[in-house]
Amino acid sequence: MNGKVWIIGLAALVVIGQEAIARQQGDPRGRRRPGIQEEEELRDTMTLLMTLRMKRELELSKDQEKEILPLLEGLVQARWEAREESRGTLMHLRALIDDPESDEAGIADLLNDVRSIRQNAEERQKSLRQEIDRHLDIRQQAKMIFFEDRFRREMERRARRIREFQEWDGPEGDRRPRRR
Repeated sequence: MNGKVWIIGLAALVVIGQEAIARQQGDPRGRRRPGIQEEEELRDTMTLLMTLRMKRELELSKDQEKEILPLLEGLVQARWEAREESRGTLMHLRALIDDPESDEAGIADLLNDVRSIRQNAEERQKSLRQEIDRHLDIRQQAKMIFFEDRFRREMERRARRIREFQEWDGPEGDRRPRRR
């Protein structure tokens, strides 16, 4: 339990730090797109949290930890890299879609690029998952499926709460979340 509280506190400090940096940079509401350093800190925090929970829930042995944890870090890294790689391409694709004058060949090229990026990322993640599975028994493999789904949903819920917390109506002192 103490480890869980510590990790949650660390994640909260990262978010609070991001808000303080944004306010220093002139955004009174503390909103801005996180920079590379903040995204790396967030990724590291999420990886640490995922690692601690996975070790506990799958009841990994010390030998399994030595083999699986570097693979898990690689899996998380692969996901973040794919996200970053596709972000610029998707932004450009969105701009072309929104422009009625844009060339369909350009849209097709970017669409193929996005599909290729996603396919390569899926293949890399599949390969890493298979390597992780080689070090788990069948029960641990089944637990891993449930663990990943639950962890992903929890991280999405926390991210949504953070975004809602950072979106305010009115002056800075008005702490009402904006209604959508």
